Amino acid sequence: MRARFERSYSAPAPHGIVASPGSGLPLKRHEVLLLAFATAICAANTYYCQPILADIARDLRIAPAVTGSIVTTVQLGAALGMLLLLPLADLFDPRRLVASVLALDALGLLLMSRAGTALPFRLGALTVGLCGIVTYVLPLYASRHLPASARGHATGLLAMGLLLGAGFARVEAGYIGNLLGWRAVFLIAAVLTGGAAMLLLGVMRPDGTRSKLPYAPQLASLPRLFATHPILWRATLLQAIAFGSFTSIWVVLGVHLRGPAFGLDLAGIGNLALLGFVPAPLAPWIGRLGDRIDATVLLRMWLGLIAVGWAAALLCGDCYVGIVAAIIAIGLGGTGSDINLRTVLYRLEPELRVRVNAVYLSTKFVAAGAMSLAMTALLATLGWQGACAAALATALLGSVLRAIPQASAR
Repeated sequence: MRARFERSYSAPAPHGIVASPGSGLPLKRHEVLLLAFATAICAANTYYCQPILADIARDLRIAPAVTGSIVTTVQLGAALGMLLLLPLADLFDPRRLVASVLALDALGLLLMSRAGTALPFRLGALTVGLCGIVTYVLPLYASRHLPASARGHATGLLAMGLLLGAGFARVEAGYIGNLLGWRAVFLIAAVLTGGAAMLLLGVMRPDGTRSKLPYAPQLASLPRLFATHPILWRATLLQAIAFGSFTSIWVVLGVHLRGPAFGLDLAGIGNLALLGFVPAPLAPWIGRLGDRIDATVLLRMWLGLIAVGWAAALLCGDCYVGIVAAIIAIGLGGTGSDINLRTVLYRLEPELRVRVNAVYLSTKFVAAGAMSLAMTALLATLGWQGACAAALATALLGSVLRAIPQASAR
């Protein structure tokens, strides 16, 4: 496996892409691992608020029924970033793009740490969401520098970084929030983000690959992708369900675990957040499965696992066994679904990868934001069981969708 990453990969630029010297340089294994490490730091920024949601809402005087709007703001920013900013990865050097976006990301985190009211906090959260494109620019950058046979494994490694970042964010937010307050969480995150920017400037090589299609026509072409590539709308719908569950379980847990059923402090929530690391070491293995097994079979398994998680939360939500089972099952299901679907999409024509991912990712983040808002509203009105029953019904919708065909490898 190590040889896969250290093998040189130089190929002619695909139709629709203009390459300049440097765009065909191969990636080594240690470079992929460093990209994964930077992905972890960057990914954490969109997850810090989830376990400390109740404390943020209380200090900023946000009503309990709309507490989830904090997460919705981050996810809305992420959706806009994927739709409007991710296509820039086809037009600009990814190295410079990533550095610029991370500088803006750090400013957004600083604004969140200093906010005294809901409005500036939401502006910072929207900015952090917009800057979430970094964790998806990096896999696209890597896919240009690896052979098709190694993309699934590399996607898994970078997804492992994303998962470690999400888990780290929830654990750190719990412990640091308990010791120093929630504002310190975002201040520390801003420092780490600046460090990630310096790391990526040193690791990434200048990439001269450019699209011939200007920015405005790229955006105009996005709706047509659904008609020309039926796999895209199926993939986006499936991942909207999976990622909505993956995000909203932690949104409602942040409130539920602080309530009378458990009465945990932020450190206690941080301890449970350690379970978020469970899917991370399995991500490369999940990526290899996507290289070898039919996507339809795998996706049925992952969506079924998500449904099992919500069933556990519904039936045993007032005991630790049910909460632990829900966290692990939904985490694995959401991770497996995303890795396998992105592996399939990366097999489409290379000149379409950025635009296809812009549509796929923006849709999934819109779904996550909508489900987070809906789940906290349901939690406030119908209670824990009502919210979990609605989420379980949503997860079961995935079973009625048509099969996902494998895209041909390129």
